[in-house]
Amino acid sequence: MKKVFPFTHFLGILGSFVSGCMSPGIEVGNPDLDGKSVTVKAQGSETLYNIEFIVDPHASVSRISGNLIETVSVVYEYGFPQLSVQATFSDQSQVEVLLTVSKEGEFIDVVLKINGQTIPSVIQSQGSSSATGEGAACLSETNNGALQISEALCAQIVTCLSEVTCIDCQSAVLQLADLGFDFGGDSGQTLGDLEQQIDNGQWEADPTALGQCLNDIPLVPCYSVAASVAIGPPANCDNLRQMIPKPSCSPRSLKTKNNPSGGNENGNGNGSGTGNANGSGNANGNGNGNGNANVNGNGNGNANGLGKGNGKALAKGQSKS
Repeated sequence: MKKVFPFTHFLGILGSFVSGCMSPGIEVGNPDLDGKSVTVKAQGSETLYNIEFIVDPHASVSRISGNLIETVSVVYEYGFPQLSVQATFSDQSQVEVLLTVSKEGEFIDVVLKINGQTIPSVIQSQGSSSATGEGAACLSETNNGALQISEALCAQIVTCLSEVTCIDCQSAVLQLADLGFDFGGDSGQTLGDLEQQIDNGQWEADPTALGQCLNDIPLVPCYSVAASVAIGPPANCDNLRQMIPKPSCSPRSLKTKNNPSGGNENGNGNGSGTGNANGSGNANGNGNGNGNANVNGNGNGNANGLGKGNGKALAKGQSKS
């Protein structure tokens, strides 16, 4: 008598076969690049191109020259093992980075094209988009904007200069005279001063401006860091401004709570009582006293006076008695 296998038995055999084909060792799809980054260097140039892969197919491309950093958001094309990232920057230069990806998700080859011309280049580094190693130890969970800036600066300094410790770096950065001014504080203020004023509720961070600044600090190349910090102990950070990313880190990062436009608008001295502020910010008029200048239509700031008669405005707008 001929033996007939039930249909359910056939499905079981088919399921086992499919399961075996899908077992580990069989590649399915592209290697995951989310959260990874790669830095490409054009040979014979100090310019770097850093690509951060966010969520497939979205990425950001940063062009880095010293502390000048410009970042654009892009959508990349990925057909394993080739990946293409194209970006257009503010000077209309068009950059294309062609990467070869291994099955483990490592970047193993690169072709860099600028305005259609192939430029000799190398993969300088690759890894995670977030800080790792000793530099990551400088970062905490603080919500204080001034402290976040100092920690981000030190994380990059320690990453590039292993001889510097987070503690020594934080002490030097927080006490550096006038550094607070670069991020929105008044002339002479330190980041430590701003840290205390934020804790006291007098100052706060602008979330958008601060976020842009914190995103770019880890992109500052180590050659720029080395030129800005003298190894101690203690670390000498007198030239730290050379590594502050521009234009993302700006006086808009931190602000007084009653000044929606950011800091740096308050001045001292006798300004013009009447007059108009032209596009360059110089207010001319007659009379004595302090004038108020509208800051781009938002908030008020005092105009700095150079003496009686003429005042010098730090902000755009109109001066009025």
